[in-house]
Amino acid sequence: MAKHFSYILILCILISGLVYLRASGEDAESNEITSAQPEITYVNSKVPMADPVGVAYSVDITSEDALIASNNNFELYLNEKDLIIKVKDKSNGYVWCSAAPKNKMQSMNFEWQRIATSLLTVDYINTSGSINRSPLRHSKAPAPEITRTDNGFSAEVEFYEAKIALTVQVELTDYGIKLTIPDESIVEKDENILHKLYVMPFFGAAYRDEIPGYVFIPDGCGALVRFSKPRPYISDFSERVYGTDFGMKRPSTRTLLTSQTDKMRFTMPIFGIAHGAKQNAFLAVVTSGDPYMEVHVNPANSMIDYTWACASFIYREQYIQPTSKSGGAFTALQPHKNSVNATIEYIFLSGKNADYVGMAKAYREKLKKDGMLTQTVSSDPNVRLNLEAVMAEPYKGFIGNRLRIMTKLTDIERWVEELQHNGVLSMSVVLWGYEKGGVDGHKLNETNVDPAIGSVNKIKRLNDKLISKGTELLLRKEILSGYENQIDKSRLAYHIDGGVIEKVDTTKPMFQTMLFQNLDGMRAAINRYAKYPEFMRNIAISGVPANLFSDFKRNNVILRDQTKEKIEEILALAKDSFNKLVLYDPNIYAVKYADAIYDLPMQHSQFAFETDTVPFIQIVLSGNKEYYAPPMNFGVNSVDDILKLIDYGAYPSYVLTEEYSNKLASTNLNYIYSSRYDDWKDYIIKTYKTVNDILSKVKGKAIEKRIIPVDGIVLVEYEDGTTILINYTDKSWKYGDCVVEGKTAKIIGNGKV
Repeated sequence: MAKHFSYILILCILISGLVYLRASGEDAESNEITSAQPEITYVNSKVPMADPVGVAYSVDITSEDALIASNNNFELYLNEKDLIIKVKDKSNGYVWCSAAPKNKMQSMNFEWQRIATSLLTVDYINTSGSINRSPLRHSKAPAPEITRTDNGFSAEVEFYEAKIALTVQVELTDYGIKLTIPDESIVEKDENILHKLYVMPFFGAAYRDEIPGYVFIPDGCGALVRFSKPRPYISDFSERVYGTDFGMKRPSTRTLLTSQTDKMRFTMPIFGIAHGAKQNAFLAVVTSGDPYMEVHVNPANSMIDYTWACASFIYREQYIQPTSKSGGAFTALQPHKNSVNATIEYIFLSGKNADYVGMAKAYREKLKKDGMLTQTVSSDPNVRLNLEAVMAEPYKGFIGNRLRIMTKLTDIERWVEELQHNGVLSMSVVLWGYEKGGVDGHKLNETNVDPAIGSVNKIKRLNDKLISKGTELLLRKEILSGYENQIDKSRLAYHIDGGVIEKVDTTKPMFQTMLFQNLDGMRAAINRYAKYPEFMRNIAISGVPANLFSDFKRNNVILRDQTKEKIEEILALAKDSFNKLVLYDPNIYAVKYADAIYDLPMQHSQFAFETDTVPFIQIVLSGNKEYYAPPMNFGVNSVDDILKLIDYGAYPSYVLTEEYSNKLASTNLNYIYSSRYDDWKDYIIKTYKTVNDILSKVKGKAIEKRIIPVDGIVLVEYEDGTTILINYTDKSWKYGDCVVEGKTAKIIGNGKV
């Protein structure tokens, strides 16, 4: 056991020491380092940094700025000549501007000055296939044709180099402003093709470190990029919301030489900027066009002295079209234009709500109002422990493949009895790989139980026992992807180049080519599972909630925005068909169908420019969904990991086996280094008791505040006033009359922090 932990500890230390400088983007010319989604999630143990301090000073309203619209909360101004907008917050007079100040652009070259003063910028594809950039600002461009509306204005504009025209609509709302670019207004006047549209790239941009504050991006659980002096970054960063579209861009092949720690997904179509310490902030929410959205962030670097962030939208892409099996290929252009109708709502925040917590609360309320976040917290007064039991997995025998049994149903009965006897009061037990063939050997629509593991009757017996003890039983199902032996070849998803979508991992000892099932196959699988007996209808679905891509099957093309709609239909069917539906790490549009959420990220991608990890998605979900961290035994289950569970309001998970995990070394589950129940039993009990003693007191309550007064000290306040102090440091810390020892957490009362 000690040897297992030594290996894990060394591996985690090496991973935490890596620094990533990645250029990203979805177009063919980018230098993006792409990779599949993570199999192992490493917890970032970096001590939380103290909240920013200081005051931000805004720009002025000048004589060139005409008042366009006003309401009780805000004023909208427009410089009609330069098409620069300003928004004044009436609560404190702070002014937000879409352009960089003229007196602070000396370090920029001419092209960057154009971008910094343009409301919109486009990338276009010319007749030779090259991608070029065209900011709206140009001395020879036609003047915008502006029409005032009841609550704002619309502007017909033309990008001079691109010869592309469109209409942008700006509306003042009770919460801020809304920008819309209707698809029908876009006109490609020449032979150039619109590739990408950037919306207000310098809105809220910060010059060097003059403004205390940060950019928030939805990387993993959430990340901050604090404003700073320029650093030697080589490019800006962009990431596709909801992950890569595998129908347009093939997954990279993983080998021993190219294997790396995988980046997190952006699961929400949002970003935000904060100026000053609890002074002013905004959250930008894309409400239309999100399947084609990217989030861009540019830390101050050697190119420009500004940190800026914005949303962009992809209208057409290039892709690689193979011409032979020997590697011949050419760059082709996507024939159809994406249906975007880009709409961004900017929600402005001030005072105590002007930080990432306020952004998360604003997003939570918007999701609830729009019916995208429902409350499904169980009535159990205790925190639930998630135990995922690996039942069986195929391995290579002397003749053909054989099945290695890792856990039997009777083993799980013993686990539950022992854990409950030692104070683990509530559990969710998930069977993984119970089907005939095991985890990576069963057909995706398989419903039969492998006889070496047990039988349907034995599952019923286990279910009845668990229910009598206040514990639930779930079955894990993957309906999106599988290896060649798992998927019906008539139900495969296709890439735009005409081939099937596949992900190759040469590091896997058994099966190396993963294929993806189309929507009809997923729907058929759900209908098949719905025929399970009543006691087998608690289902945990992986894969489909976390992936979104087009399918270019001949005569049945389904684009990414259409896929999103159909996935929601499939999840709605699952919700209606099963007693309980749990989703693994879902994109935000899938959350409303989940009764609980597994594998919710507890870190960001750890890019070099990301300064803070924050529990943004956890704050959004708190009080409405029970959410579980990735398996604790995939890390070191350190004290900091346990404190982070309490800090983020997340419940603990473990992936376990009865047998030693070294028996998985020759299988495709070889990334599970330590899983034997007897080795982890004591850690599980300790972790559960520590977490349950605190989080059970706030179950079903929403997080309202998270304050970090000094490095390593976190105060989390819930809606009922319950306040938890998490001390990540080695020294005791006093808050009022309460002393919290180092490396501990404690409820310090119901006072407001």
